[in-house]
Amino acid sequence: MAGRGEEEAVCTLHQTALERPRVEDPQSFFNYLRMKPAMFDELVQRVGPRIENQDASVRKALRFPLE
Repeated sequence: MAGRGEEEAVCTLHQTALERPRVEDPQSFFNYLRMKPAMFDELVQRVGPRIENQDASVRKALRFPLE
């Protein structure tokens, strides 16, 4: 499993990329994701833990930052 700091770094990058349109231009956010920010936040909260990187029997999950 990835260290907590690595997971937080990836999440932070993703949040930063979406924060500007969320705040400055909510219509662009909606046009890009086809949902309101509140719905997106709920979706991430519900499915996030289920789609985290996990090692498989045939290979290890990618770790960030990539080396």
